[in-house]
Amino acid sequence: MRSPRLSLLLLALALVMAACGPLPGLRPLGSAIEASDPSLGTDTLVSIGTGFAGHRQVQWRPIAALQPLLPLHLDQPDARPLQVSVDAGGQRLVVLRERKGQTELVLHDRRLGISRPLPLAADGLPVAIGLSADGRSLAVAVSRDGRRRIEVLALP
Repeated sequence: MRSPRLSLLLLALALVMAACGPLPGLRPLGSAIEASDPSLGTDTLVSIGTGFAGHRQVQWRPIAALQPLLPLHLDQPDARPLQVSVDAGGQRLVVLRERKGQTELVLHDRRLGISRPLPLAADGLPVAIGLSADGRSLAVAVSRDGRRRIEVLALP
């Protein structure tokens, strides 16, 4: 049985929490979009959505107005993007994709307009990625022998 002081304290706490309501300042920046695997830069949202003919593609949006998607044209017809991660400035991004039965990582630099594959240090299946804010390091969760390990790669 609870003591009267504890019951009174719990009641007071419940009243304070009810009076507070949701956190102030939280508001949607725009309408929801139909996409998955969001990655945020300072003013950029990169995600995977459905493009023409129902193919999955990497999409880039300025956050200011969550304007309509701007495809990055780094998808190939025989590749299926699985996950994407972007740096703080929205200039470098890494795509984890499946292509020809293999999972691969691709680094895309928007400033230079180039894409290049990223080799993994050892055998394994990359399952998740996270690009650092400065775009110089990449954390990769790799599945090997049924165990997941995280590797951190220095990017060129």
